[in-house]
Amino acid sequence: MSNPTPESAASQPSADPIEANLLARQPFVWLLVIVGLALGLRVAKLNDGLQRDEFGVLYAVAERKTDSPDVPPSAETPLVPVAGLSEVSERSVLPFGVQNPFPLYHDILYFTIRALPIAEWSLRLPSVLASLGCVVAIYFLCRRLAGIEMAVVAALFVAVEPVQVTIGALARPFALGNFACVLSFAALLGVLTAPRLGRAALMAVGYGAAVAFMGYMNPVLLLVVLAHLGITAYWTIAHGRSAGRTLVGLVGIALVAVLLIPEFSYFSRVHDSSVGHRDVLLRFYPMELRGFLLHNSTFLVGLVVAAAAGLVARFQLQGDEAAPADVQSGINAGEPDPILAYAATRGEGAAVEAVARAQMGPKEPLPPDIPDAVWMGRLWLFLPQLAAMVLAYAASEAIFFSRYLSYTTLGGMLILAYRVTRLPAHQARLGSAAAVAAAIFAMSFTSWGRGHGVTYSSVAREIVQEMNKSQNINPGDMILLRSYLVEGDILPHMATESERRQLAGAIAAPFTTLYVPAKPLPIVVLSRSLRSEHPMGTEPGGTNLATTFGGDLVQLETLYTPELAARLRAHPGQFWVVTEDLAGHRAYLTSLLPWLAAGINSDLKVSRSRPDKEHYFTVPTKTKPTDWVEGLSNAKPLDFFQWIRVQRQPPGEAPAPKQ
Repeated sequence: MSNPTPESAASQPSADPIEANLLARQPFVWLLVIVGLALGLRVAKLNDGLQRDEFGVLYAVAERKTDSPDVPPSAETPLVPVAGLSEVSERSVLPFGVQNPFPLYHDILYFTIRALPIAEWSLRLPSVLASLGCVVAIYFLCRRLAGIEMAVVAALFVAVEPVQVTIGALARPFALGNFACVLSFAALLGVLTAPRLGRAALMAVGYGAAVAFMGYMNPVLLLVVLAHLGITAYWTIAHGRSAGRTLVGLVGIALVAVLLIPEFSYFSRVHDSSVGHRDVLLRFYPMELRGFLLHNSTFLVGLVVAAAAGLVARFQLQGDEAAPADVQSGINAGEPDPILAYAATRGEGAAVEAVARAQMGPKEPLPPDIPDAVWMGRLWLFLPQLAAMVLAYAASEAIFFSRYLSYTTLGGMLILAYRVTRLPAHQARLGSAAAVAAAIFAMSFTSWGRGHGVTYSSVAREIVQEMNKSQNINPGDMILLRSYLVEGDILPHMATESERRQLAGAIAAPFTTLYVPAKPLPIVVLSRSLRSEHPMGTEPGGTNLATTFGGDLVQLETLYTPELAARLRAHPGQFWVVTEDLAGHRAYLTSLLPWLAAGINSDLKVSRSRPDKEHYFTVPTKTKPTDWVEGLSNAKPLDFFQWIRVQRQPPGEAPAPKQ
């Protein structure tokens, strides 16, 4: 059987039964329905509380202005856009505390919030639109590549794919990068199939712009170029394209490099910071091969369902009543009515003919094989991920975060759409598409179905709500914020003083931007580093970060300095220790509280929050992290809420610590 080119697959005559089926009739109506479904799934998450990574984005584009940096904002202080794009650049310090001179995504978001109210939905609006754009772009890409039926099915799968739904409702650049990724494949296809070199050159310009845009969203996204090179090599072998097309494609890649020149220094600094903090990053984000399986779990489940649906369809069509093999051979041989011919040879007349027609439906040839489509899906799905794993393990860098490579799931949806639209009967294709779409959607209810490391939940909104309900908060109190961001641990390293100041602001953003306590409270950012690896008393001699990591790795003296202790000692009010890591809160307190008691030279009275009322324990001034503290050492991990109250204890009231 010949392999049709994309041009021939997209231009099948309307009289062809394949193009006369349910999905091919009024395809734009189907596309509109699918886009509506995609919009509904994404809008459902639009007003959820911001996730941890989204606060750094918000800090880059908006602020609550006060008279001086030392004056904390309150809920009465309006949240407004920052002064201009130069300030957006200065405040764009994530990841790794490195300022981004050309934060294109933040610039897009900045203009968005200047036109719209600053809220969860407006911050996520560009991602929603880009995610819907992915659905539409996939439709047109597949329609050109393999025809209307695969286009409709692929668009449906992208609309319900859990990773795409998740990042489509995040104020992060991933959805925009994915949209540019689809456009880059479409432009590359244009380069490879354009009838004239002039048009191919125009497509190469579009390709260069799309890939460069991905690089400005996140440099890790540029691994997609490997998939592009693979497709170009395949196309050259399969279709014998001239060397001129290959040269035009190389011009497109050269254009990418030219457009990214302004970002090269930024890429270099991010790389240097990643290498410089390799040990810390690997401890917080260990490289696990199971991450590869988790990221591809939706595709793998869809593949199993597609295979099962195909087997069921073929088994039903191989029954004695329909005899699809004989009928299909007649169809392929060009017989005018193979079902009638089959019934006549069996001598069973109209009854067998009626049954065969009912099960087979209108006569239709087998869908043609289109290897171009399946190879594009394979290379799109696997090459960038394999390259990321090789780079990660070769350089010992934890760069394999699936949220950065979420565009690869789009390639998986192409493969699934191809599989279900190659079945021999239209009814079987419809049933298989519905089954796979249902399985993909069901995966959205599992944590591993949304990929590996795609989301990082935040409870900042809930913490602020609880603090506003509390009757114990006074205007003179202070928040000690333990950041869950890894940047909190690398704050002192390889960053300028301006970058440190902006990074501290980004870390505090959950409580200074969209969600702010009703009473203005100063915030001191404490590193995540000061924590125990084990609860007190569970390990001989105890252990904390200083003994586990070593002073050369995370320099605690630069994180918890005598100057910080003196500042806290001069503060007259009580402290509220706030964290978003509920499970590790007690372990953190086993290191923080002895340091705080010694730093402010006072015994501490600490509240342990329960649903009914507060329970208290005391931490004497001379407590060491290796000591047993009643009420803390024997507490359950969930005994502490995300914020606790710490008061100075009058002298002589605290019991001596157990050694």
